[in-house]
Amino acid sequence: MRLMEDLKQFYDKSPLNMPKRHIYTRFVRDFKEFTLPKIDYCHYTVPLTTANNNGFVFPSEYVG
Repeated sequence: MRLMEDLKQFYDKSPLNMPKRHIYTRFVRDFKEFTLPKIDYCHYTVPLTTANNNGFVFPSEYVG
């Protein structure tokens, strides 16, 4: 993730779009809205999700 943060400064001044940052993990329930600047999408293997008070759902996909 650190590498993508370092590359972001170069893509800000470029006509190219920055590649999407996908992560494969076990749980998606740990990701909140403040994680969105670092990760664009999450693929997870354990189908445990928790409801947030504000109704936020992290963009993710269950891959089994």
